[in-house]
Amino acid sequence: MNFFLRRPSFKAQKSDVAIKASDSFSAANSRMVSRVVSTVGTDADPGLLDPVFYSCPGNGGFKIRGANYLKDKRKVAASEPQFRLASVHLVEVPQPTFDIARLLPNIRDPKADLTFVLQLMVPGPPHLALTIAWSGSLPAGHPAMAPQDLIPAAMAGAACAAANGAAATAAEPACNKAPASPFSQLLTRFLEGQGEEADRRRHTGFKLIPSVVQASWIIKQAVGQKPVLLGQKLTTKYFRGPGYFEVDVDVGSSRSAAAAVSLVSGATKSMVIDMAVLFEGQTPEQLPENLLGTVRFSHLDMKTAPFFDTQTGIMHPPRRS
Repeated sequence: MNFFLRRPSFKAQKSDVAIKASDSFSAANSRMVSRVVSTVGTDADPGLLDPVFYSCPGNGGFKIRGANYLKDKRKVAASEPQFRLASVHLVEVPQPTFDIARLLPNIRDPKADLTFVLQLMVPGPPHLALTIAWSGSLPAGHPAMAPQDLIPAAMAGAACAAANGAAATAAEPACNKAPASPFSQLLTRFLEGQGEEADRRRHTGFKLIPSVVQASWIIKQAVGQKPVLLGQKLTTKYFRGPGYFEVDVDVGSSRSAAAAVSLVSGATKSMVIDMAVLFEGQTPEQLPENLLGTVRFSHLDMKTAPFFDTQTGIMHPPRRS
């Protein structure tokens, strides 16, 4: 059974939804970010996980909803992910830290329209931040990612028309007249908006699929391979900043998930596990599904995580051996 899907022994904590609307950094934050230095690895990218521990498995053999899923309930082999695996960072932090891409700017891919960031917040002590970043292109006609909120879909067409020198109204469609692909529709829907209503929509559509490639029977049973809508099971928050959108999942918000992760954390050096993230297709127009990104962790040594002092911005050598 998937450990995200297990029913906790107490009432699950309601998702604490939040979104950073502007992220116009204060002078103090800017100074703190500029002081991020690494006493391990390279100064260029503190906290970057050694590539020996991770890779991209391509479609990973994942099965996802096909074009006719709503009628026949058939899942089909996934095609290659839409986004490229850009980086993986693993750091120890003093306490759970949301919007970590704000503090570790090298998580973002400056060459991409959008860096999609997933932070799995592993409960402690020690508290760990496992951050996976995928980079790709924004849907056609979509405004560039910026610190401020993305403009609503109804206004996106107006912005495009204005850019083309045409008269624009809020009701105009997006610039690209061709029908958007199911993935582009879902990505646009996920990125747009702010507040509780937008977050509730995100909670019902962002999906993770685990797949244990190599591990003991106990670990395989604990992790499972069923898809899970993360925002419906665990406290999940959403943040945006220049060029990135971040999804933070607090694994410690569910007692059963925290227990399972604790079990897995002690055995990662003997494990190979794949993960895929995608948006769930729930209408005919949103199918077939497409993978946003995948990642494979191979024999990961969690004790290699450097300690990131979020108050000073200084990266210290690993505190565990």
